[in-house]
Amino acid sequence: MASWTSPAATARALPWVLLLAALVASCAQPLTPPPQGIPSADPNASPTPTPPPIASYAGVSDPQGLAFDASGNLWLTNGAYGSTPAGRILKLSNGTTVGMVDLGVELGACVADSDSLWTVSASPSAKLWRIGLADLATESFPLATGSQPVSPQGLLVDPQHRVWLADAANQLVAIYRNGVWEQEFAIPKATDSLGPTGLVRASESVWVAAQGDPRVYRRSVTDATDQGAVDLAKNATGVLGVDQNDLVWAGHAFYQGTQAVAKFAGPTSVPRYYDVAQDQPVALVGDARGYMWAALRNRNLVARLTPADGTVVVYGSDAIVRPRAIAIDSQGNAWVASQESVARIPAAP
Repeated sequence: MASWTSPAATARALPWVLLLAALVASCAQPLTPPPQGIPSADPNASPTPTPPPIASYAGVSDPQGLAFDASGNLWLTNGAYGSTPAGRILKLSNGTTVGMVDLGVELGACVADSDSLWTVSASPSAKLWRIGLADLATESFPLATGSQPVSPQGLLVDPQHRVWLADAANQLVAIYRNGVWEQEFAIPKATDSLGPTGLVRASESVWVAAQGDPRVYRRSVTDATDQGAVDLAKNATGVLGVDQNDLVWAGHAFYQGTQAVAKFAGPTSVPRYYDVAQDQPVALVGDARGYMWAALRNRNLVARLTPADGTVVVYGSDAIVRPRAIAIDSQGNAWVASQESVARIPAAP
């Protein structure tokens, strides 16, 4: 994929910024006994002599969701802040805008299936939106998922082309077929939990996490039946990812001086823990080469973790400010939705 540079009307010079040196973090100890002595990554390590360039596109102000479709187009959904209109959706090909829709409401995450992009808006609009990948035709469907104002968080599409939505405020996950509610299931609210926020699919299961809850729940992707859960040593942060081996990764609360992510296969497996440069990730995405990527919002960094040895490479740039979403293209480049831009981190050598 070609480097992504700003269109002429919005071009701005951004210096190539640093790639911090590789940071070594060991695999943590098994869950029982609890993990001990996870080495802390050093975010102040010296930069490498020849960091790869990080390109950026500055035509957005509040990107919330990123998703690639099967044709390799990158879709971006915008929130409600800054110069970009609330609810703007951009379709980008090789860094060039090839389609645009303005919905006029604050949008959240987005996912693509074979012919549609799906995204959501919170209360008071509280809708599920479908945008045609080819013609940009737009449909909306009401989200009636409980007695509380809808707080849509995680979003995914299953092999049956149904949309799964985590509604934190109503403590449930709702499933929609062609935009129409089909079924839902409750996620019990743990003490201080915010309700379900993270959703990922691994093989024939859908996993659900809630910020503040140490339990990560597994449901059948076919009929949403309960398939057990994994208990972490500390509370989950409500962020989930899945790697190329269908292993699930969960953000894990502050533990023994570091922020960790946990990796596990199922309810009977023992989680392993990794340090990710002393910050809670707000996004976890695995790629085809085996890396796990984490957006470190509070530190304005993106971490790339190698599961085999726990090595962490941390990327920083003035194009990466409070990152919130990551998508990986077919060539292994990482695209990062930041506060006022989208950054492109070249594939690792």
